[in-house]
Amino acid sequence: MVNLMQNADKAAFPLSSFPLPSPSPPSSPITSKRGKVTHGGLIAILVLIAATLSAGCGFHLRGGAITLPDGISSLQVRGPMHLADELTILLEGGDITITSDRPDAILVIEREHTDRRVLSVDSNTGKEREHELSYTVVFRVVSADGKELLPPKTINLLRDYVFDEKALHGTNWEQGVLFQEMRRTAANRIFQYLAIWGQ
Repeated sequence: MVNLMQNADKAAFPLSSFPLPSPSPPSSPITSKRGKVTHGGLIAILVLIAATLSAGCGFHLRGGAITLPDGISSLQVRGPMHLADELTILLEGGDITITSDRPDAILVIEREHTDRRVLSVDSNTGKEREHELSYTVVFRVVSADGKELLPPKTINLLRDYVFDEKALHGTNWEQGVLFQEMRRTAANRIFQYLAIWGQ
């Protein structure tokens, strides 16, 4: 897996303005390790994302084919559009049929939430210095008739970044890029979880 940063796990911040193995899946929330995003690290992320997008593909971790539990050969992905799209691409790349027409099971994204909070302030000016971005996803799998197949699981991700009031437009853009990267990371975590579930 391409690990761009060592990652981690609050005022609500809207996302719209803009994936180990173990014998059995853990029941506790999946929380990534905190990591501070430096300007150099962020530039590397932006260059890689721009390169992959210009090549006509999204920035995705592509694994091999995965197998879901017996009796499940097709899925419907139900949830926020951008995350659902990320998951659809990953699952189809894993040889899973994605359909809304009589699927064997439904992957439900019950919650997608982003937060932002101030981590530190400048001791001289009293102005905001560092911000923390958080991204939370809750997902589960149910049968076509609503029976629970995989209970709700939570993924929590954190990123820290330096807030530059003098370059507010650029800072807001960087923040949007970080939220996009966290969404892709969460999609890959869900993909990994489903792969483990099918073992």
